[in-house]
Amino acid sequence: MAAVSDMARLRPMGAWFSLILATGLLLFGCGGQSSPNPPNPVSSPRGNSGSQPSGPSEIQTTGTLSTRTRYLRTNTVTEYFQWLNTHWAIFNPPTSRFFVTDPESNQIFVFDPASETKIATIPVPGAFGIDDMPDHSTLYVGTLIGDVYSIDPVTMQVKQRYLASQIGPHGFQAWSALVLSDGRLALLGPQGGIPSVDGSTTIAIWNPIDNSATTYGVPFPGSNALPLCSMGNIGGFARTADRTGVLLGSVDSDRTLCELNPSTGAYSSAVSAASPEKIVTSPDGRFIALPLFAPNPQVLLFDQHTLMEVDAITVAGDTASSSNLVFSADSQTLFVSNSSVTSPGPPSVVYAYNVKTHQQIGWLPSIDVQPTSGGLNVGPAENPIYEVTDDTGLLAGPLEEGIGFLDTTRMQTGPVGSGFVNGYLFPATGPISGGTQVQWDSSTPPSVQSRIYFGNNGATLLLETGSLGNTVVITPPGNPGTVDVYNFVSNGGMQLRKHSATDRQYSRSRPIALGAVELALSMAMDSGLPWVHRLASLPI
Repeated sequence: MAAVSDMARLRPMGAWFSLILATGLLLFGCGGQSSPNPPNPVSSPRGNSGSQPSGPSEIQTTGTLSTRTRYLRTNTVTEYFQWLNTHWAIFNPPTSRFFVTDPESNQIFVFDPASETKIATIPVPGAFGIDDMPDHSTLYVGTLIGDVYSIDPVTMQVKQRYLASQIGPHGFQAWSALVLSDGRLALLGPQGGIPSVDGSTTIAIWNPIDNSATTYGVPFPGSNALPLCSMGNIGGFARTADRTGVLLGSVDSDRTLCELNPSTGAYSSAVSAASPEKIVTSPDGRFIALPLFAPNPQVLLFDQHTLMEVDAITVAGDTASSSNLVFSADSQTLFVSNSSVTSPGPPSVVYAYNVKTHQQIGWLPSIDVQPTSGGLNVGPAENPIYEVTDDTGLLAGPLEEGIGFLDTTRMQTGPVGSGFVNGYLFPATGPISGGTQVQWDSSTPPSVQSRIYFGNNGATLLLETGSLGNTVVITPPGNPGTVDVYNFVSNGGMQLRKHSATDRQYSRSRPIALGAVELALSMAMDSGLPWVHRLASLPI
């Protein structure tokens, strides 16, 4: 399972992208910087170069790896942050599965939260906005070609395809499908022009049983449409938690927030100081959360039915167009990602706020995967777009070439922790018996390093050998194959070198930076080698 086998499946992006593929790590923590130079060589494996003295100069990591924060590479090809969509993912409670769309690879990925593995892919051309029935028995997904698909979450197979030309009496091109309380679907029409800028102009309320439909907004040629709120084009598209209302937000500067009653056709609206182009609702049915960028970063809370502003929370996270907000399953905590260097807090950190008291109750090191393109951001470019959570507190969301899992049960409560430089393991391979002395560049003094794992197994940190610029460890025994290398710091910082191993000594994996500000150019300057236990995979 060499890393190069994954590389071969990536779409070609030119020489610049190929250079980036030659490095391989992830970083967690607060902001950091890349390091273009590999560490100097250190001694050979411990067993071959004489025993090292034990005592206070060594810190042995005990126990097994316990965090569930992880990046899983799936080779998704969608640049999620460039699309206006708050329905990339759904958690299906009866099956305990995450379903995540990838429109540009024409697939829905299915993940098991317990093992944090991909368990299936469902072919759906242009799969975009996804939702499920109130009883969770069926998923519906809109597509970039306008067709709607129903999915069986148990068998993970398509149940039925509804052609766009046959939706309703006149046809309707549905990019996103949300399921209402009576089983009808709210459909969002296509985004015109530049999708993240121009938004949509039309929605429809459609009954898949009898194929009746009512269109609102700007009608398609040859059809009729009822009026909507007086607002710009549609950016935000959501449903109330009780599924009785359709929420719309303007993508334009008028900042109009609108709610349509699909049973009566009546609508109400309000003008918000916050941006309504991405509407996030609390599961308990109380709040709509919208980001306010200026004059101070805040999240404004609105009543889901009256649209009245009822509260405001001052935050350290990103509240610009690249913001990412998500509520906990019990609606008591609001998580605010920070992907911007202009925000009050360090980038690639997720802040947690008590919805009732407005107080920050903790922070979490987030995942930072550098994208292959940029511009027109309507979501975090380097971080997961966290949208869903399971019943154990595991957040999930798509990002560059994969999915990110964030373990919210590992909340940090002190100041935001250490950042890390972009380090490369040297040497990159070793015997499965362990005992190899390995080092990498580090901006964090080894004296504050608390735990280092190769896969599930704890390594030994050598304090007397390391310095401010280097971390030196003795590898533990392991199974043959690839391992991730985790580095936990006592102040809450966390570093992960994703797939830091492979079954070929000179294979390389894509660089991923977690919790650090990474520059693509500086990452391309060094081809760091991943750590290898030679032979088969070490589970993590």
